[in-house]
Amino acid sequence: MLRTQFWTLFLAVVFLLAGMDLAVAQSHASLSFKVAFPFRIGETTLPAGSYKLTYTGATTHNLQLINKDTGATQFVRYITRLSPRTEGNVVFDSYQNQRYLSEVYLGGSDGFQIQSTPQEHNHELALKSQNP
Repeated sequence: MLRTQFWTLFLAVVFLLAGMDLAVAQSHASLSFKVAFPFRIGETTLPAGSYKLTYTGATTHNLQLINKDTGATQFVRYITRLSPRTEGNVVFDSYQNQRYLSEVYLGGSDGFQIQSTPQEHNHELALKSQNP
């Protein structure tokens, strides 16, 4: 009887830890991409270049953006989570010759909506990099 309880408890702990590892792996999803144009996030204008966006799973509603060319890091506040997509992608709103980061889709994980422009606009996609 005691041996059966031990193995039941042991297996429950193993499955719990395996589930936690999966959740941690999903919470650190990232996407590398290149843009050939300057773009805005809120009031900040960023140059064309290679970037990496990471969702760390924190409860702050932020993504981490790293400029891979300069090493500069900043946090990007997202408004809400969007449905997951199998392919990662970054979407920009285009309005009056300005491009605003508006949506981020981390492949196999949730998407994120970023505050953009409230005016009527067009969408543009960034080129996803093959190497994170």
